Amino acid sequence: MDSLYPFPVNLGEYSLQHSLVDTYQFDGFNLNIGMLWRTPDNRLSVGIVFKSPFTGDIKHKTVEETSFDGFFENKSRKYNEKLDMPASYGLGILYKFTDSLKMAVDIYHTKWEDFIYKESNGNRISPITGEPANKSHIKSTTQVHIGMEYLFKNSKLYHVIQ
Repeated sequence: MDSLYPFPVNLGEYSLQHSLVDTYQFDGFNLNIGMLWRTPDNRLSVGIVFKSPFTGDIKHKTVEETSFDGFFENKSRKYNEKLDMPASYGLGILYKFTDSLKMAVDIYHTKWEDFIYKESNGNRISPITGEPANKSHIKSTTQVHIGMEYLFKNSKLYHVIQ
């Protein structure tokens, strides 16, 4: 049998333990503003919403512990980081054809290109791709939802089945 060493090497038994714990605390403030308008006969409802952009403060703490055969090392680091949250807004319409039949459509837009993680060293990262913000090609998204509801009424049982 070939060996890399000219003689057997006995490294013995060693104990190695390593742990890394990251904790995050997020603080921020934004506004969610909405309005709902209905026709006097309640057949048509229109709603709008705006969620303001904001920058959240992140307190990031890293604790790394290593133990190797009686040697123990503990490293603790604290970082002050930021997270820019994007603006988003939407519009929804509901039309009630009858007491039993309703149909709704809404459209919602979010400016994801403004979603940026700012590390304490000044790096600007896209949280979506993990790439530098200036190299990430994230674009806004627009969602459209359409729904319909029909209520089955059973007057003998005095309840509504959806």
